Order: sequence, then structure tokens, then C-alpha cells
Amino acid sequence: MTPGRSCSYAICCHNVFGSCNNGLELGPKKKLREAREVIDQVIGKYISVKREELRARGENLKEEEEQEGVDLLTSYIDNDDGETKTGLKFDDKFLRDTILNFMIVGRDRTSSGLTWFIWLVVTHPEIEKKIREELKVIIPVGEGENGGPRICLGKEVAFTQMKAVAATIIHNYHVEMVKGHEVYPNVSVILYMKHGFKVRIKRRWEN
Repeated sequence: MTPGRSCSYAICCHNVFGSCNNGLELGPKKKLREAREVIDQVIGKYISVKREELRARGENLKEEEEQEGVDLLTSYIDNDDGETKTGLKFDDKFLRDTILNFMIVGRDRTSSGLTWFIWLVVTHPEIEKKIREELKVIIPVGEGENGGPRICLGKEVAFTQMKAVAATIIHNYHVEMVKGHEVYPNVSVILYMKHGFKVRIKRRWEN
């Protein structure tokens, strides 16, 4: 077989097997579909339970909301005129997408932000020292991120999580980056470290 025919044969096989894989959902596509089904089932069950809970509370719902406040899912389900004002259909699909967004974006942004923060701290020892001194008094309140009309609904929760975790790590451990490890961002919506963050960790206190 000539080189030209070999290339054509390889391309043809690639296209055929690629089409079969797309149609049959084999390999990674199958795992992705199965994972999505599990997520949909879990979130769907939670939405159903919340709807039943709100129905059971009935007339007492408004009074309880005024006293205890409400979670985000409850506010969406209980929003009678939401569709009229926003044009959005507040159905189970909308609720599912909203919950999934909070699960994925909140987790990834917080972990990625913490990774970059720890990297900045360990590469600037003078800053690490000042933070430890401040931790003896109070953790400073952070500012910024997503200012303007499109404010992240979970911003304050994310900042609270990040401050608590960062303070615990800096106070209890000495983190040293592995020599020779290159740190640069991956090209994506959320700026992960492309090759992770390789470190050596030592306790600052004895048990």
C-alpha cells in the first residue's frame, strides 16, 4: 500500500470508528452519560423532596419564612410571579441547571482560588509571616470579585470557605513548593494550574 493510500485508509478508519463511537456512546461518552444520569437523579430527588416539604407546610410557609429565612431553592419554587418578571420558566429543568451550576462552579472556583492563593503565599515568605501575625488577632475581610450588577450569589459563602481553609493551612502547616515545578495556568474558563501544585507539607505544631 502506497503512503498516500495508507493515509486515506487511516483517515477513513478514524472517521468510521469515530462515528460508531458517537452513535453507540462508548468509552468516555458512555461514562459521561452515566454520570449525568446519576446527577440528574440526585438533584431531581432533592427538588421533589423540597416541593413536597413546601406543600406540607402549606399556609404556615410564609410565617416560617419571615422568621427563619429561606434557601435559594425554596425562593425559586415559591416565586409565583418569577416567570412574568424574568421571562424564565421556573420548572424542574431550570431548578436542576441552577443547582448543578452552584455545585460545579462553586466547588471549582473555590479550590482553584485557594490553590493560587497558597502558591502566592509560599512564594512570598514575608507575606506568609504577616498573615500569621494577623491570624493571632482576626482574619481580615476580603473584598472584590464579580462587582457590578451580575454579582455572584455565592460570593460571601466562597470567601468564608476560602478564609477558613487558608487560615487553617497557614496557621498549622509550612508549605514548600517542590523545586523545579513550573506553575502556570491552564487555558480554560476557570484558571486551574495546568500541572497541579506540587508541594511538601510539614506540621508547625507537634501533636
